Amino acid sequence: MKVISLCDHKGGVGKTSSAAAIAQGLATSKKNKVLLVDADAQGTATTSAYGVTEIKHTLYDVIKGAVQAKDAIIRTDAGDIIPYSKQLANLDIELNTTNLKKMQENYRLLRTALEPLADTYTHIIIDTAPGVASLATWQALTASSGVLIPIICSPDNFDNLKLTLEDIEIIKESTNSDLQTLGVFFTQHTGNTNIMKQFEDLYRDTCKAYGVKLLRTSIRRAVAVQESHALALSLFEYAPKATATEDYQQLIKETKL
Repeated sequence: MKVISLCDHKGGVGKTSSAAAIAQGLATSKKNKVLLVDADAQGTATTSAYGVTEIKHTLYDVIKGAVQAKDAIIRTDAGDIIPYSKQLANLDIELNTTNLKKMQENYRLLRTALEPLADTYTHIIIDTAPGVASLATWQALTASSGVLIPIICSPDNFDNLKLTLEDIEIIKESTNSDLQTLGVFFTQHTGNTNIMKQFEDLYRDTCKAYGVKLLRTSIRRAVAVQESHALALSLFEYAPKATATEDYQQLIKETKL
């Protein structure tokens, strides 16, 4: 079972849309069984992309040990999901401790909770909150075999990318030495203008300095993404020929998910 997190220090970069689209794209193959986990206390993946309106058990309940992961799964037209809870934002306070051993155990709570799903799912995709330092996101990356970083190609995102890459290195050194950064990719791409190419070159240099790939695939801006969310349908079923759909399919191929 592959567990892949989508993370970025900055919000509004298409992280949730990408997490949902990657999960839905993987699910188009009959050999794959895919679960989306909403680890963002804002809950956009749950309420918007997957259209969940009634929730009994949440990811918070799973992390706190109140229910098993399998009992929190909701099956929707957009795909399978473990829904969010606003209480995820409280984990930093509730699980805070000065005991180093206990804190290390807390970082691994989600990893332990998801392990029994290996018999059911080939892939788990985790949508995380903006920033990497929150406990819910730290748990997601500790549970993951790989991480993908979506960014918007603009001059104000360089520092956010550097912070994200540096925090991932800290997690690799402390709680998950097997975590692989699968790559950085552009979202909401609008075209290959000269200024855009200059920014791309700068991002490529930044990625190279940190030893990670700037992926060849960029996700073009497409209204079909928002429309599929509005209807709570899989992007791949709603608009199989949309540019963004084609781009996410290519991203899956490039990263060999």
